[in-house]
Amino acid sequence: MCYKNVSNLHIGNEPIFWVDILKYLGVYFDSGKMIKINILPMLRKFHGSANSILCHSKYVSDELTKLSLFESFALPVLMYGLDVLFMGPVEMRKLNVCWNSIYRHIFNFHRWESVKVLQLMCERLDLTHILDKIKLKFYHRLYRCYSIVCLYQNTVKML
Repeated sequence: MCYKNVSNLHIGNEPIFWVDILKYLGVYFDSGKMIKINILPMLRKFHGSANSILCHSKYVSDELTKLSLFESFALPVLMYGLDVLFMGPVEMRKLNVCWNSIYRHIFNFHRWESVKVLQLMCERLDLTHILDKIKLKFYHRLYRCYSIVCLYQNTVKML
């Protein structure tokens, strides 16, 4: 990224340097005119946890047990912070492809075979719908928290 047209920022006498990538609370952001999430570190961490699970579960024959391990340990790595962040369709598709590859590996599907029917048979959602469900839960908790605060403020005003 070229920063020739941007003047230096200072807090007090200390300069703030421009960077290409910002890490905040474990989520990486790319610099630019718009906020963009960098999903490559997420994908790397997900593949690391997935490989660890595959390495330690090679003698487990039950597919649903393996899937449960991935949902418990690898999926949270892939979904970290996404309940409050908005992602573009390209990034969301890459994450969905990554999650679908786990189904393909566990159930011995080829890359060109769809896993949608398999997810339906296992009573599971695809990653897009999992993310939608998590966002709805977040907004519901946020609403409940806001309602409690408003109720508290109204109670205090009455006293």
